[in-house]
Amino acid sequence: MVSGRAMIASRNPTVTHRLANGRDVAFRFATEDDQSYVARTWVASVAGGHANLRHAMRETNRQVDRLLDDRATRVLVCCEPDDHRRILGWIASAGGVVAVLLYVNVRAEDRRQGIGAELARRADVGDRPVFLFRGPSADWMVARHPKAVHMTAEEYLTA
Repeated sequence: MVSGRAMIASRNPTVTHRLANGRDVAFRFATEDDQSYVARTWVASVAGGHANLRHAMRETNRQVDRLLDDRATRVLVCCEPDDHRRILGWIASAGGVVAVLLYVNVRAEDRRQGIGAELARRADVGDRPVFLFRGPSADWMVARHPKAVHMTAEEYLTA
């Protein structure tokens, strides 16, 4: 189980933002109550719907747990402004000398509205982030940040 240590913010202000399409959304730091949703959607997205890849999913789950428990990890969520429990998308990142985009996920029905781009902007991943997982999140990010650099989750966790 993910401890969520890195996900809990001592102060958790919520900021409302209007997307280009006129939709209002809210941004806040993830809380302990969000941890299972973030971990579950992260693993499912990386698996790409291949539920029969049990071994790969176990390994991904182990890596996601370790990344979420890392002190450097920050998780920002986008939610409905009137229901902060309804998460539309989230980004896990780590700052430092180099910005690291751990993963970004937006609900399928809420994609192509600018939520992922706004999450990345607010997480300050920069123009040349390091990214850890291949898949939809990486495809989305590389299209917007062509100078991004790939590193495996294990390389990152053992660096």
